Amino acid sequence: MIIRGGENNYPSEVEPVLLEAPGVRDAVIMGLADETWGEIVVAAVVLDGTEAGANADAIIAHRKQHLASYRCPERILFVDEMPLNAAGKVLRHELVKQISAQI
Repeated sequence: MIIRGGENNYPSEVEPVLLEAPGVRDAVIMGLADETWGEIVVAAVVLDGTEAGANADAIIAHRKQHLASYRCPERILFVDEMPLNAAGKVLRHELVKQISAQI
Protein backbone atom coordinates (compact mmCIF):
# COMPACT_ATOMS: atom_id res chain seq x y z
CA MET A 1 0.00 0.00 0.00
CA ILE A 2 1.17 3.51 -0.84
CA ILE A 3 0.03 6.33 1.44
CA ARG A 4 0.00 9.66 -0.40
CA GLY A 5 -1.15 12.59 1.70
CA GLY A 6 -3.29 10.35 3.91
CA GLU A 7 -4.95 8.56 0.96
CA ASN A 8 -4.38 4.83 0.56
CA ASN A 9 -3.35 3.63 -2.89
CA TYR A 10 -3.29 -0.06 -3.63
CA PRO A 11 -1.17 -1.23 -6.55
CA SER A 12 -3.77 -3.91 -7.32
CA GLU A 13 -6.28 -1.14 -8.14
CA VAL A 14 -3.95 1.04 -10.24
CA GLU A 15 -1.83 -1.48 -12.17
CA PRO A 16 -4.74 -3.02 -14.17
CA VAL A 17 -5.68 0.44 -15.48
CA LEU A 18 -2.11 1.05 -16.69
CA LEU A 19 -1.99 -2.39 -18.31
CA GLU A 20 -5.00 -1.39 -20.44
CA ALA A 21 -3.13 1.62 -21.89
CA PRO A 22 -2.08 1.15 -25.53
CA GLY A 23 1.47 -0.10 -25.91
CA VAL A 24 1.97 -1.17 -22.28
CA ARG A 25 3.19 -4.74 -21.73
CA ASP A 26 3.86 -4.54 -18.00
CA ALA A 27 3.38 -1.95 -15.26
CA VAL A 28 4.24 -1.83 -11.58
CA ILE A 29 3.19 0.87 -9.13
CA MET A 30 5.35 1.79 -6.17
CA GLY A 31 5.67 4.52 -3.60
CA LEU A 32 8.74 6.72 -3.35
CA ALA A 33 9.46 8.91 -0.34
CA ASP A 34 8.37 12.54 -0.65
CA GLU A 35 8.75 15.34 1.90
CA THR A 36 5.38 16.93 1.11
CA TRP A 37 3.09 13.91 0.58
CA GLY A 38 4.90 11.20 2.54
CA GLU A 39 5.01 9.07 -0.59
CA ILE A 40 4.32 9.71 -4.25
CA VAL A 41 2.87 7.17 -6.66
CA VAL A 42 5.35 6.18 -9.39
CA ALA A 43 4.84 3.71 -12.23
CA ALA A 44 7.52 1.59 -13.85
CA VAL A 45 6.36 0.61 -17.34
CA VAL A 46 7.63 -1.82 -19.96
CA LEU A 47 6.39 -1.01 -23.46
CA ASP A 48 5.42 -3.79 -25.84
CA GLY A 49 6.72 -1.98 -28.93
CA THR A 50 3.48 -2.29 -30.91
CA GLU A 51 2.19 1.25 -30.40
CA ALA A 52 4.25 3.93 -32.10
CA GLY A 53 2.61 6.65 -29.99
CA ALA A 54 3.08 4.93 -26.63
CA ASN A 55 4.78 7.41 -24.34
CA ALA A 56 4.35 8.94 -20.89
CA ASP A 57 1.83 11.51 -22.14
CA ALA A 58 -0.41 8.87 -23.72
CA ILE A 59 -0.28 6.71 -20.59
CA ILE A 60 -1.04 9.71 -18.35
CA ALA A 61 -4.02 10.66 -20.53
CA HIS A 62 -5.34 7.09 -20.31
CA ARG A 63 -5.02 6.84 -16.55
CA LYS A 64 -6.68 10.26 -15.99
CA GLN A 65 -9.81 8.88 -17.66
CA HIS A 66 -10.00 5.89 -15.31
CA LEU A 67 -8.49 6.85 -11.94
CA ALA A 68 -9.03 9.42 -9.22
CA SER A 69 -6.28 12.05 -9.26
CA TYR A 70 -4.69 10.92 -5.98
CA ARG A 71 -4.35 7.38 -7.34
CA CYS A 72 -2.66 8.45 -10.57
CA PRO A 73 1.08 7.94 -10.83
CA GLU A 74 2.88 11.27 -10.70
CA ARG A 75 5.79 9.91 -12.67
CA ILE A 76 6.03 7.23 -15.31
CA LEU A 77 9.45 5.74 -15.82
CA PHE A 78 10.27 3.29 -18.55
CA VAL A 79 12.35 0.17 -17.96
CA ASP A 80 13.47 -2.50 -20.41
CA GLU A 81 12.44 -5.37 -18.14
CA MET A 82 11.08 -5.91 -14.65
CA PRO A 83 13.42 -7.63 -12.19
CA LEU A 84 11.82 -11.00 -11.40
CA ASN A 85 12.45 -13.73 -8.84
CA ALA A 86 12.56 -17.44 -9.71
CA ALA A 87 8.76 -17.67 -9.42
CA GLY A 88 8.27 -14.80 -11.91
CA LYS A 89 7.15 -12.21 -9.37
CA VAL A 90 8.44 -8.64 -9.59
CA LEU A 91 11.19 -7.79 -7.12
CA ARG A 92 9.78 -4.43 -6.05
CA HIS A 93 12.74 -3.58 -3.82
CA GLU A 94 15.11 -4.03 -6.78
CA LEU A 95 12.82 -1.96 -8.97
CA VAL A 96 12.74 0.83 -6.37
CA LYS A 97 16.57 0.87 -6.40
CA GLN A 98 16.57 1.14 -10.22
CA ILE A 99 13.97 3.89 -10.23
CA SER A 100 15.63 5.84 -7.40
CA ALA A 101 18.86 5.87 -9.39
CA GLN A 102 17.02 7.41 -12.38
CA ILE A 103 15.39 10.22 -10.39
